[in-house]
Amino acid sequence: MAQPPIDKQGVLQALTSRFPGRTEQIEQLSAIVGDGRVAATPVVVHGGPSTGKTAVVREVFASLKVPCAHISCNEHRAAKALLLSVAAQFKGRKRGHWDSGSGESRSEQVSDVLWQLPGLAPPHMPAHYIILDHAHRLASLPVLQILMRLRELTGANIGIVLLSHLAGGSGFLQHGSHNCPPAVEIAFPDYTDNQLVQILALSAPLDEVPAQDKGPMLAAYHAFLLSVVLPLVARSSRRVEDLHAVAQKMWPAYLRPVREGSAQVSERGRLHAAVRPLMQAYSQAANTDAFSGTSGSAAGPSSRSGSTLDLELPYCAKWLLLAAYVASRNRPSVDRRLFDPEHRGRRRKGQHVHDRQVETATEAAMQGPHAFPLERLLSIFWHLMRAEAEQQLSPAAELAAEVFGQIASLTCLRLLVQVSPEALEDAKYRCNVSEDLARTVARNVRFPLESYLLYT
Repeated sequence: MAQPPIDKQGVLQALTSRFPGRTEQIEQLSAIVGDGRVAATPVVVHGGPSTGKTAVVREVFASLKVPCAHISCNEHRAAKALLLSVAAQFKGRKRGHWDSGSGESRSEQVSDVLWQLPGLAPPHMPAHYIILDHAHRLASLPVLQILMRLRELTGANIGIVLLSHLAGGSGFLQHGSHNCPPAVEIAFPDYTDNQLVQILALSAPLDEVPAQDKGPMLAAYHAFLLSVVLPLVARSSRRVEDLHAVAQKMWPAYLRPVREGSAQVSERGRLHAAVRPLMQAYSQAANTDAFSGTSGSAAGPSSRSGSTLDLELPYCAKWLLLAAYVASRNRPSVDRRLFDPEHRGRRRKGQHVHDRQVETATEAAMQGPHAFPLERLLSIFWHLMRAEAEQQLSPAAELAAEVFGQIASLTCLRLLVQVSPEALEDAKYRCNVSEDLARTVARNVRFPLESYLLYT
């Protein structure tokens, strides 16, 4: 049965209302991929962290019902694994669900997978797209040339959309290669203050407010965001998730005079005075790296589970803590397997290996964390930041100074323990973080911690 035509105008209106400040980008991307007949030239979507790139691209493709395969280049960088995942998604299977252990997939070569693509995306059928998140991770690898020239190599009606948080647009396409075709660029600039307010207002906690009061209450929430949340948080983070978390914690205090009947919702001065103690506690705690959002007072490390932290740390310090946890649990011999894309070590499979992994993990838990040199900590930190972190790296000299400063802070907080008397560059450390706290920090920055704990 034929599918009813898509109301593209209605789709655009719905998307632009859902993503304030992204009308131009939505219209541009929809015009490129919405035709559905012939795959467009490669598209590079670029912008800083937390600018809506991935969410907008996903929703445009889903709303216009354009067939696509979504690939994270942090997970797949080898040509065979990446193309197998593409083929599996084109066949309707879930992202990443291809049977790497089957005899068929083990015996297939890259050329075998390429031969499948014309049958999955024939030239006379609607175009299929491959969406490559963190595409700059492929800049120096041969697989990028293969992907950029898929139509030429296979004849399949396949387009490429590359997402990158690196500044410079499509410049990374020419790194190590001058054979990539020119690409259309769609830039996602940082949100302005007004755009951030519009985004945060979409999730304003007004469900229990009577209908006749929602207008004034929404205006009060806008004023609260502009006068309290943005001045307090935006200097250190403009991530929507961070702003939303602080807004959710402080909005009840801001509204307390209204609930108690001592002020009207329009009396902004009184409302601001009510939340000022909590703002001062937050500012003081931000300087000491510790803040408890539940009570507004400084707090020490907590192993409580959940995605929010009782101990708030700078973004760089969270990744240093995760790097230290990985270094203290993994043996140095597994670092190459984790971080070297060219590593071709023998892969062992089977129940015996799984049992051995469980046994070794149990032994590691019983023995506790082991010490590691500073050089290894920094190496793991840089690899994690490049592979997983959403924020762009600062200039090398500036970030290096920040990293050493955060190591000193973590040592003062006893989250890192220096176990050797040597100077800083020769020092050895041990990670003094519980498993629960490590998992909480990992969830806080959306880091797949389990994928980096190999033990053997």
